[in-house]
Amino acid sequence: MASHTIKVTGVSGELLELLDQRIRMQHSTGRSEYIRELIRRDVLGSPGATPSAWPSAEMPFHELLAPVQEEAARRGESEDQTEEFLRQELEAHRKERRARARGETR
Repeated sequence: MASHTIKVTGVSGELLELLDQRIRMQHSTGRSEYIRELIRRDVLGSPGATPSAWPSAEMPFHELLAPVQEEAARRGESEDQTEEFLRQELEAHRKERRARARGETR
């Protein structure tokens, strides 16, 4: 298989640190493998699925969560662990959105 390099500009050191932290905590791969899997899933979708557009507001909640649930099952996580992860991510997103609305930046 050929190997190619993709250069991504505009990624802060802070964002890379957060990415690496997430990979260490939630995945058993390195940065390259994780990003390669993200690209594959975005372009090809889940195994056996046809390529699709980005999720939309009309998409059923269970379809939005399917990739998260698949990854959790692959890692052997329980449903409770997955729910806790989603709760934490939602709360972090809400805090960030509220901070932006108040004009706060990191």
